[in-house]
Amino acid sequence: MSQNNISPFNPVYDNSLKKSVVVLLIHGLNSSHQELVFLKSAIQKEGFNYELMEIDGYSYKASKPNQNATSFQFWIDSILKTADDLRLKHDLVFIAGISTGANLALAATLQNPKSFDGVVVMSLSLFLDGWKIPIYNFFLPILLHTPLGYFYKYRETSPFGIKDERIRSWVERELTTQSISAVGSIEIGISHLRENHRLQRWLIKTLQNHKSPDISLLALHAQEDELTSTKNVFFLQQNWPTPFYEAIVFINSYHMISIDHDRYKVNDAVVNFINKITQTS
Repeated sequence: MSQNNISPFNPVYDNSLKKSVVVLLIHGLNSSHQELVFLKSAIQKEGFNYELMEIDGYSYKASKPNQNATSFQFWIDSILKTADDLRLKHDLVFIAGISTGANLALAATLQNPKSFDGVVVMSLSLFLDGWKIPIYNFFLPILLHTPLGYFYKYRETSPFGIKDERIRSWVERELTTQSISAVGSIEIGISHLRENHRLQRWLIKTLQNHKSPDISLLALHAQEDELTSTKNVFFLQQNWPTPFYEAIVFINSYHMISIDHDRYKVNDAVVNFINKITQTS
């Protein structure tokens, strides 16, 4: 009986055994997936699947630029429902978000850890304490939760979360002709800001008062983030199981690390994190 000669240095792989991986991507508050276009491409190039999350009352809609926000719990529920659907189709489900999207990725993981095999938070925004935030921001909750802030809107201004002057100029040109750019909507209304603040408070309280899940987490942040300082990643480190926590701080970007100078390093960090978990699962 003849036998096939198979060299040990040229193994035959059964592609049917390869794990199916999907990454659920969450953009920032009242924004779009332009923020994650480079990361999406890197995930796809690596051979992973991705799902771009859109949430009513959270994601920006050109047809309804002034829509009111839905509740932050609705945002979380929408993510978990999508994650459950993805779990039926894929072996491993990861979640990655930026800014408020990072907050939502963290919140969804805390509410149902079994939905995900790993979580990536980019520019986590539990505390708005970056170098651009004015000292009187301390009074913002008064505006958010009283009639005083009924007409208040947050308006994006330079540097738009971007240290790269070329990309920043491009964003500025975009915002002269339209209300949305790669960094999000030019304005964020009071209802979105109020729900974001409620989400921040819920996350801080939950992290401090409850045991965090034993799930791998990667935190990516900029040293010079103008909106949220590295206090965010240190706070998370203190409240997440040490063996499952990893953080990388980048030195050549502002808040929007997914499209700034360090974007390719961000892509590599996310892909390596996913690969590491995939290979050991």
